[in-house]
This record gives sequence, structure tokens and C-alpha cells, in this order.
Amino acid sequence: ETLTLTWPGDAGTLNSVQVFDLSGRALPLEKRLSGQVLELDLRGYEPGVYFLVCTSSKGSYSSRFIKL
Repeated sequence: ETLTLTWPGDAGTLNSVQVFDLSGRALPLEKRLSGQVLELDLRGYEPGVYFLVCTSSKGSYSSRFIKL
């Protein structure tokens, strides 16, 4: 139960990664960054909709994802 993302080199240095539930609560997150590949461990998460926020030296990126 891992979400794998590729962090583009032109997006700047990745400073933080957070996952929020629909109520806006930040959830604990185990992550691993190897080169440009970011792996997020979602094992403790219930099925549902979540928001991912990544902050870099060049700004922020946010996305929604669904865990089945």
C-alpha cells in the first residue's frame, strides 16, 4: 500500500510532504525519497479521499488521491 510519485528535478528541492484527510487533519506519514522517486506508505490509512501537499524551494503542489 504505497503511493509512488516522481518528483521532477525542475520543481526544486522537496522540503516537506503532508497528507490531509477530508476534515483537514494532517495525518502521520512515512515517506522515502530516493533520487526523484518519492514513496509514501499508506498502510495505516482507511479507504477514502485524501489530499497531498508537497512544498519545495520553488513553491507548493497539491493533489487529491483516493485510497481504495
